Amino acid sequence: MQADQLAVSMWSVHREYYHHGWDVFDFLDFADEAGIRSVELLNNFWRNEEEELPKLEEELLRRRMAVAAWAVSNDFARAEYDAQIDEILHGIKLAQRLKTRTVRVFAAHPRPGIDLDHVLPTVIRGLKAVAPQAQSAGVTLAIENHGLLAGKSAQILALIREVDSPFVRANTDIGNFLLVDEDPLQAVRELMPYIAHVHVKDMVPVSEGGFASLAGKHYRGGAVGEGVVPAGEIMAALDQAGYRGYLSLEFEGEGDERTGVRQSMTALRRLLPA
Repeated sequence: MQADQLAVSMWSVHREYYHHGWDVFDFLDFADEAGIRSVELLNNFWRNEEEELPKLEEELLRRRMAVAAWAVSNDFARAEYDAQIDEILHGIKLAQRLKTRTVRVFAAHPRPGIDLDHVLPTVIRGLKAVAPQAQSAGVTLAIENHGLLAGKSAQILALIREVDSPFVRANTDIGNFLLVDEDPLQAVRELMPYIAHVHVKDMVPVSEGGFASLAGKHYRGGAVGEGVVPAGEIMAALDQAGYRGYLSLEFEGEGDERTGVRQSMTALRRLLPA
């Protein structure tokens, strides 16, 4: 694996955006200062998309930065089906403008009275509807194992196989598997042939609070190397399988996010297989 496969998601500094007034350009400043050359950007961090998009294109070019992925936050458990389709289609267009070949998508999020079996036909219908546009654009839609509704490797695998498009693959979040009580390394191995993008994070077991798993275990986010996610073993397995996509840090720890990102990136560089 190479250092240029490393990226940082803007979600890693979401508190700076929500509580301290950052915008995407503050994030680029930070990434530049930290020596990070590839970034993952999210649709929910626009302050004014119409004004910011042209400037963002210019700044990425000026800084010689690559966009590892563009992330949308669709949710097919919502009633507004057409709005979820439009969000993904708009994400595909933005991915083309930002010169990335990956759009992170979701399946659905838990809601009262809704389980995966209930919403699964809608998720499949929605992803099948947008797959041709993704293919035409040369963009891969990468489904993240996110949350407790569609967080298991078998669930993501079933979705990919049902949609049956080479342009619908997996955005494998190695920390999120703990929240559905799966072994992260084994889950990655199950999804390996379909992985198009990887989120790297670490999780620290705690007695209460933080993120609760399906079985009632609790975790808090941490810098890479602080917790129980076997990031080194996972990267070795990905490397052995010939994975050449991005490893995108998604820091979700407490404390200063900028410090956590820097600490995590240092750890990741050390863990890269030779």
